[in-house]
Amino acid sequence: MSTHIRARSQGWAYCLVACVVVVGCSTEDRFHPNPDAGAAGGGGSKPSAGSGGRAQASAGSGGSSAPTNLGAACMSDSDCGKLLCDREIKQSVNVSGAPNGGQVDFSLFPGGSCTPVPLAAFDSTGSGRSCDPTEPRGSQGCSSEGVCLVENVQNRTQVGCRKACEPSAASSGCERKGYTCDFSDQACIEGCRSDTECRIQLVDTDDDGDPDSTVYEKDSRATCDEKTARCTHPGGGQTDGASCMNDDDCAADSACITAGTPLAGHRFPGGLCTKAGCEVKDRECGGGTVCEPLRGALDSGSTDPLCLARCTVGAEPAELQKGASGHGMGCRMGYRCQYNGGTGAQGGVCVGGEYNGVTMNNIGSACMKDSECYSPFGAGRCLRYTLPDDKSSPGICTLADCNVPGIPKDICGAGNECVGTSSDKTLCMHDCTKASDCPAGYACTEDDGDMATPKVCFPVCETAMDCRPNERCQLYSGFSVGACVLQ
Repeated sequence: MSTHIRARSQGWAYCLVACVVVVGCSTEDRFHPNPDAGAAGGGGSKPSAGSGGRAQASAGSGGSSAPTNLGAACMSDSDCGKLLCDREIKQSVNVSGAPNGGQVDFSLFPGGSCTPVPLAAFDSTGSGRSCDPTEPRGSQGCSSEGVCLVENVQNRTQVGCRKACEPSAASSGCERKGYTCDFSDQACIEGCRSDTECRIQLVDTDDDGDPDSTVYEKDSRATCDEKTARCTHPGGGQTDGASCMNDDDCAADSACITAGTPLAGHRFPGGLCTKAGCEVKDRECGGGTVCEPLRGALDSGSTDPLCLARCTVGAEPAELQKGASGHGMGCRMGYRCQYNGGTGAQGGVCVGGEYNGVTMNNIGSACMKDSECYSPFGAGRCLRYTLPDDKSSPGICTLADCNVPGIPKDICGAGNECVGTSSDKTLCMHDCTKASDCPAGYACTEDDGDMATPKVCFPVCETAMDCRPNERCQLYSGFSVGACVLQ
């Protein structure tokens, strides 16, 4: 059965879906900076109406006025006055090594929750059939007291209203037992119910850099704090910014981003102690780290504030810019200094980088993994289009963040150019005049958006003119782009 459980809720919530992990994929993501791109689990087809079987709220219930009983306990609509009831959805997940045969029980909306708009598939038409998480708070259909959040229920993506709240380090921040105020969403979500939930860890069983399974850590000291409804632990000797294997290694109010759990498209070799909610009083960062959002990699947006080690982009000496022992100045081995926004190179933070033995510029070459690509400043990537999810198709070597403060302007090298994507991200792409200038199966397109510069080699095509003479552009189902394939 599909599930929705928030494991190890020290700060950020991990949604585990039938032992497949949903880690914040965006429907607008176009690039994926690792060789095995693609979301794991979650989305799929749009679901039916929510837990009450209703696809539409009563007239006027989605306005900006504030229902006083939003989020109150309920068993049916009659308990909610003018609102409706999102009834409790009981579920379970099997976790390897967990007590009681490995089955962990949990609930969505425990005890029920009164709402102006019931849990439903997202409806973008503005009909009021669902709340709208894309709108500003107060205009989402959840009233000024609510927040519209994305939920994953039985392998279906839905949206529902939650009670807004103010996060607190010392309390749950929510009136009802079993709920806790999420540091990121500032809404009352399901809190932990048992120590077992707090000892579940995401793991990367196929070593592709993305978590895909769950295990129970029998040696973990994590417990469920009844007062805050959040997982906690006694605390280890590692400060924020240091390496870790699990939460127990970090300070009591911090958690470990493990090596197999990417965040915002970044990896963290050796693990990273940090904390979400570091802007909340009494949750300040330790170890000399700074509290700020982490700017995402090529395909990802920024995170909410985390504790991160500060560094200066491009400040490391030449001998540390490449090679297996490379790292950014102020970062530990294997970590690069990533530009994190702002006006200067001094605003960098340390994230996992790609440091390998490739010494010659091979931007535009076919690849299967990052380690095959030229990677000065740890920024080499094997770029793959995310559709279709075919791990056997090769990617193309590129460099991320080629136009940020601190990085040399000629970083891409001769025959390549620095191309901007749809966000603030840039990457080096190989110039071309025709598809035969690119690796087999790649297109020669105007994806740089500048008709005055050469075309670039790109993983996808839009028309047959982008491909070789003996190839056609086979569009992916439901998309305006596709792959160059032999006729």
